[in-house]
Amino acid sequence: MADLPYSAEALSLLRPRAKALLRKRMRQLRGSLPPDARDRRSAAVTARVIALPCWQAARAVALYDSMPDEFDTRGLLDDAVARGLDVALPVVGEGRALSFRWLVRAGERHPTAMSAFGIAEPTAEAPEVDLAHLDVVVVPALAMDPRGHRLGFGRALYDNTLTLMPRAVRVAAVFAFQMIAEVPDEAHDQRVHLVVTDEDTYRVDDAP
Repeated sequence: MADLPYSAEALSLLRPRAKALLRKRMRQLRGSLPPDARDRRSAAVTARVIALPCWQAARAVALYDSMPDEFDTRGLLDDAVARGLDVALPVVGEGRALSFRWLVRAGERHPTAMSAFGIAEPTAEAPEVDLAHLDVVVVPALAMDPRGHRLGFGRALYDNTLTLMPRAVRVAAVFAFQMIAEVPDEAHDQRVHLVVTDEDTYRVDDAP
């Protein structure tokens, strides 16, 4: 049997570098998408997510306030509100995991404020979410692969938080050009259960 070209130690150093280069490239690609194309693609992604059995059965979902160049989550929020679902949004703190607060709870909408990252977060007046009670969590990503591996933004906040959501079906919503053959994965990376694009839906083997 031939020796591997790289040792395990060398590979552990190469993966973070590969991820950093991939992040830069995917940011450039996503940033080059015209606004009207983003709107069309977002509408297609939204329709696919809404059609998922887990979304149809959900009572409490976690979304995120999307950045201008990523999948627009407003369509999902509108659908969730119309269905009477409870909706949580993440709050970035100083720790290594995200906390979530209710944006909509029992029909009541709580106030938000712009964070240092330029996204809307529920204020401290909004009740904190018991993560164990969430049915679906929609996660952002710069790139995805069909195995459910996600390229995030490098802080591992979602990776550290997803383990605290034992009931939640993990759904990554991205544009089709963000799908790649393989995301370089590390030991701490958490896979999602479903990847939804404007062209297809990928179900990972261990999806509930």
